Amino acid sequence: MRTIPLLLLLGLVALPRIAVAVVIEIPLPELAGTYGEDPREGAHVATFHLPGPPAVVHAVSVRVRGTAEVGVLMCLNDDGSVRSIPWRAYLWGETVDTPVRDWWFVAFEASGSEPPATGAFDWTGILQAGASATWAFLDDGAGTIELSAENAWDIPCWPGTTPPPRILMESVTVTVDADFAVPAPVTSWGRIKAAYR
Repeated sequence: MRTIPLLLLLGLVALPRIAVAVVIEIPLPELAGTYGEDPREGAHVATFHLPGPPAVVHAVSVRVRGTAEVGVLMCLNDDGSVRSIPWRAYLWGETVDTPVRDWWFVAFEASGSEPPATGAFDWTGILQAGASATWAFLDDGAGTIELSAENAWDIPCWPGTTPPPRILMESVTVTVDADFAVPAPVTSWGRIKAAYR
């Protein structure tokens, strides 16, 4: 007699779940702002939240939109003369896979391709895995991403009289392509039989 209520209770606790493929775009307004102007500024950090823990993650990408401003570097030639070259900023994003302490990263050259130019950009990059990175950092339904810029130069070059390169970030969006578990509809055996009569 007690077996039937126990089985019924176990059936209710272990409701069947199905995985549904979803692509979610998450705007990150806290990542907007100026990058690269002050090397002491550090990374801009934002946390994004998913509707729940993903069953399977297929891909995560980052879309950045804004304007790049190129500076000028003065460089010493082998013959002692000086030439000027464009000085561009590089932008990258990264997130850590905490359980294994490895990184996912995405890199953008926000000043464009050769030759670099000042102007608007709109790029999307897919997170690339480090050697042992997994999607486990999203298991709790949230992730943190850091965006940074670098405007370093190599010797024998030095900054010219123009301001350093910088990136004016207008918007950043994270896109997650994943399967999320949702409860399957519960139905009685009588309804299933009735559907086939």
